[in-house]
Amino acid sequence: MAVDSPFYVERSGDDQALAVIRRLGVTLYIDGERQVGKSSLLMRVLAAAETSGKRTVTVDCQGLSQNILGDEDRFYRWFCVQLAQELDLEDDLDRHWERYRKGGNSSCCTQYLKHQILAQVSEPVVIALDEVEMLIDAPFKSQFFGMLRNWHNRRAHDQPMKRVDLVLISSTEPHQLIENLNQSPFNVGEKIKMEDFTPGQVADLNQRHGSPFDAAHLEQLATLLGGHPFLVRQALYWVASGRQTAAELLATATREQGAFGEHLRHLRLRLDRRPELQLAEGMKLIVNGSGHRVPKAVAVRLEAAGLVRAETNTAEPRCELYRLYFRESLG
Repeated sequence: MAVDSPFYVERSGDDQALAVIRRLGVTLYIDGERQVGKSSLLMRVLAAAETSGKRTVTVDCQGLSQNILGDEDRFYRWFCVQLAQELDLEDDLDRHWERYRKGGNSSCCTQYLKHQILAQVSEPVVIALDEVEMLIDAPFKSQFFGMLRNWHNRRAHDQPMKRVDLVLISSTEPHQLIENLNQSPFNVGEKIKMEDFTPGQVADLNQRHGSPFDAAHLEQLATLLGGHPFLVRQALYWVASGRQTAAELLATATREQGAFGEHLRHLRLRLDRRPELQLAEGMKLIVNGSGHRVPKAVAVRLEAAGLVRAETNTAEPRCELYRLYFRESLG
């Protein structure tokens, strides 16, 4: 969502995040379920950083292919190229890699940052990594996140590294990405926890759209979606733009031709993309009230996908729309 959008909903962590990024040498962790608005907040954070005279790099992990995620050397090279390209620098990666490869990929990456990136950029640099949960199956994930923790720690004694800010965006629990919390970048610095919209925020957003939902229909929408930010915005836009009435949207909500059809089809395809993970089987158990029977590893991945909320001993669909749709589509 654009930084200046009139439909952006400020939440309790916004002011904290913007204040943090204006300081020098910070680590910021933005945590929350998928499509809760983390990337929109990130855009505001980066805009504030640039206003403060910092250069910014955004590394979006969502588009990473399995080929890169399965190959440590390729991943680290890809990561370094992203840093150079985002800052409009010549990377000269191959020569550099040969020079430092004896120290391993993490060392190569760190030295590349210091001697190639920071040597050419005089301003502070914000490195933002969005959707880092995509690395959950990467065999080198602990090593990579341990490297980021090392970057954080280096600020205490390494002058160039004091100019490096880290912003990490994730929708899964940190221990799923790095087991040793003493080497984790997620428990240092500042943390912002993003939640679903409150009823008051949904009502306010409805007013900003010209009140396309009356009080009765807004209550039904809240029952169906909870405060799911993406789905609430979709519903308000759909009705405000005249594509359906509020009553029609609610009546066709679970249909693939309805307002949420594309979104629901995308989620359904995600369940089938990795059959060996048994995500569809796990989701079927959850929507039919047997979330306590779902293996923890399956529940964790469904939660990272934004489909469920996993508690200690069970899991529940994130919203009633998901319960209704997947109960029907999974049979």
